[in-house]
Amino acid sequence: MEKRITGIEKQKNCSERVNIFLDGEYAFSCSLDSLVKYKLILGKSVDSDQLNSIIEEDNYSKAKACAFRILERGMKSEKDMLAKLRDKGFDESTCVKVMALLKEYGYIDDGKLADMYIEQKLKSEGANKIKSFLYRKGIPEETIREKLESIAEDGLESTAYELAYKKYIRMAASEEDKRKLYKKLGDFLMRKGYSYDICKKVLNRIFNES
Repeated sequence: MEKRITGIEKQKNCSERVNIFLDGEYAFSCSLDSLVKYKLILGKSVDSDQLNSIIEEDNYSKAKACAFRILERGMKSEKDMLAKLRDKGFDESTCVKVMALLKEYGYIDDGKLADMYIEQKLKSEGANKIKSFLYRKGIPEETIREKLESIAEDGLESTAYELAYKKYIRMAASEEDKRKLYKKLGDFLMRKGYSYDICKKVLNRIFNES
């Protein structure tokens, strides 16, 4: 069934888009590029297949632009980007097409994102806390495990010692009870995401030295 274009109006809040009216009723919006590409002019008739193609392509263009605006604020995991596109109201098939494009050109790469986060946080957090964050971001468990297995245990222990020793110096100024200090320092390291074994080694080293 064909319908005739009876109105084309520029959007007030976006000069690059127009609203299209068919048979006197609002039907859809599209970009100026789509307007030119499909030769959408007053009086032209369009059938349902043409209409669906125009809307589908325009949604894809809008979703791509939206995704790149999101990426301008920082790299996103596949889970986060997909959720944001859905929240913007894009249909599932459009979201899937945009995600495929982003992954193909490396704009979405969970492995790279995991590497960047680990490198950034390795000097202040333990493996457990890093793992928890990446898991919440939707990074596949296998990827997280693979990335964390490459971290040297002695490097984690060295960082944990530096953090714990600074904390110990500050706490020891107001707390003389060694048992309380030991517990507080242990809790601090656990909150930072260090394993029980690393916590124990670091605490024993600090208290044997003091």
